[in-house]
Amino acid sequence: MSDLEFPFEYREGQRKIVSGVYHTISTERQIFVQAPTGVGKTMSTIFPFTARRSRQFMKQSIMGFSLLWFKKKMEVRQTA
Repeated sequence: MSDLEFPFEYREGQRKIVSGVYHTISTERQIFVQAPTGVGKTMSTIFPFTARRSRQFMKQSIMGFSLLWFKKKMEVRQTA
């Protein structure tokens, strides 16, 4: 998962939830998570969503910047 690191030490079962949620988001499917109180379900679902969204944001930003740079370069060529 991108360059983000999980902000806490993983609790038992938490890593499995994180990877399952991340995979589910990546494949645009649904997941049902059932675990006892205190396992860390909230952080285990928010973290992969945030990691996935930040990766998409960075990819879109880089692509957007590249397109903007290319467009500006083409404008310079047309005026020269």
